Amino acid sequence: MGFLNVSNALSPEDQTSYAIAFGILTAACGFAVVQTIMNITSRPFYGMHSVRVFFPYSCVALTLENAILTMCIAGKDPPKTIQNFERVLEATLVPSLLISFFEITYLVHKTRSVQFCGIYEGHSRSKNPVRTFLLKSCIRIVAIILLALGLMVNFSLAVTKESNKAGLAGWWTLLNTIKEDNWDIHLFLALIPPAILGLCSSYFSTALWRYGTEHSMVVHSSFWNPWFSPFFGTIALLGGQMFGPRWYALLSNLGFYVFIEFILLLLPEVERDWDEANELQNFLGALSGGKDPPSRPLEADILKMEEACTASFDMEEDATRGKLMKEDSIQTLDDSVLGPAKVNDVAPLSEIEDAPEVNSFSLGSTFKI
Repeated sequence: MGFLNVSNALSPEDQTSYAIAFGILTAACGFAVVQTIMNITSRPFYGMHSVRVFFPYSCVALTLENAILTMCIAGKDPPKTIQNFERVLEATLVPSLLISFFEITYLVHKTRSVQFCGIYEGHSRSKNPVRTFLLKSCIRIVAIILLALGLMVNFSLAVTKESNKAGLAGWWTLLNTIKEDNWDIHLFLALIPPAILGLCSSYFSTALWRYGTEHSMVVHSSFWNPWFSPFFGTIALLGGQMFGPRWYALLSNLGFYVFIEFILLLLPEVERDWDEANELQNFLGALSGGKDPPSRPLEADILKMEEACTASFDMEEDATRGKLMKEDSIQTLDDSVLGPAKVNDVAPLSEIEDAPEVNSFSLGSTFKI
């Protein structure tokens, strides 16, 4: 099943408009591929091979899928091989986006050693290696399950009753079938992968928003900051899954495109935060006396830096206080030996003016004493 039968759900008048709309969406997705390649090659993602592979693949898969759908709606039936290829692309889109968004979110929290999904500094708080491995692999396991489910739905495998609406309608149509006591299990299975992606993305978006508000290296003046942008993409993703057969194919792919674009809006902020954290790391290395800097700026290192600065300030304050006490001691000693200076001990100005003049042999000038 899948989007290939979308032309059957459209009237002849809508097919031309749909072909134009899918053509525009294909061009936009192609531009997203270029944006992804430009952003994903930045320094923070050098070691994130899953992001560097799966995220560009998601954009390419969405572009090819829209191009094939444009051909189908325009009345050009692709060969059987192309049809099967489109079904595979559709099944792999959700798992690849899920892994990519998880890895980006994990990278952001790992930069500052902020807890995420029970993982702190890349390790579980329980320090159990088995649990750590399961926490890191949980999303990958879910992605594999969603991939298998997508292939099963698109190729109608292990489905007792095949539905002509699977992949062509959203939750609104499914709710109508429930009201009519005609439960469509095939349609329900087709809607599960995007729904799970939307739920996971909601959690990831909230975690990123919390990080950007409380832990980001760049302080924002408001909680409405760029870290909140993926949440709007998640809303578009879930909203595209709600419509009936007439609008589902177009708005569903449009929701995926908007979701990708909002992730792309976040990537420059991730790179900026990574650069600031790297600068702090170099400063901590210089502060430690030329030793090798830590792998990343931990909260404990920041506390040590604050303690060192406070100790330096206290030493300067103690030195200033000691200098003032020394001057007070000298003044007290002078007062005890010579006595306090009195105004009456100073000679009147008239006596100074009437003083005799003497010649200074050293200066060769006349002055009064």
